[in-house]
Amino acid sequence: MRLLQKKQGGTGDKNMKRIISVLIFMLIFSNQVFAGNTDIPDDSSNDAVNWCIENNIITGYGDKINPDENITRAQLAVMLSKFGEYEYSGEKVSYSDVSESDWFYPYAAIMSEKDIMTGSMGKFNPDAAVTREEAIVTIARLLNIEENESYTEEFSDKSEISQWANGYVGGAIKAGIVNSDNETGILRPKEAIKKKEMAEMIYRSRGIQAAINNPLLIVDNDGSIWSPIY
Repeated sequence: MRLLQKKQGGTGDKNMKRIISVLIFMLIFSNQVFAGNTDIPDDSSNDAVNWCIENNIITGYGDKINPDENITRAQLAVMLSKFGEYEYSGEKVSYSDVSESDWFYPYAAIMSEKDIMTGSMGKFNPDAAVTREEAIVTIARLLNIEENESYTEEFSDKSEISQWANGYVGGAIKAGIVNSDNETGILRPKEAIKKKEMAEMIYRSRGIQAAINNPLLIVDNDGSIWSPIY
């Protein structure tokens, strides 16, 4: 009887140790998950940035996401490729400033192949900052948003929008992807876009992108999504 009691006691101790170990692991893991990035923006872009982090669309450095930094063309190519859920087909690109060993190469190739991002004079300019109008054009192309120049009229700085971008910008506004600064009514098309601003545009586009990937849903030219009733 004593031996049996000892055996049971030893098994119980082992089980208890396992339970404690699991609880400790869960506590540590949960702290890491909920701690996350230490510089998540405390503004209207909070949900957008968190959604993009959860979906691996944007990443940071260490425990910082750097939401207020200007994004480069290389970073934009990565974000859009991940958002579009594109697979690299092995297509080669021949930009003079891009090498196959570059970390962003497959993403630049994807954007080039799909005509979402194009280079200039044989260069991709991966380190160049992206303007707000350039970012809008790329996401409008990704989502196949119909151009609509009339929707830029509400902005007081509409004259600053490049002619080549005007239709895309208007289409994105109509689809609800882009809006002006609520108080100022300006678009700031030539300003460099911040990571959190790009996250917001992607976040507003997630429904349209989901419908593109789902044949049972239909996206109208204004960005509205509906499902046919049979």
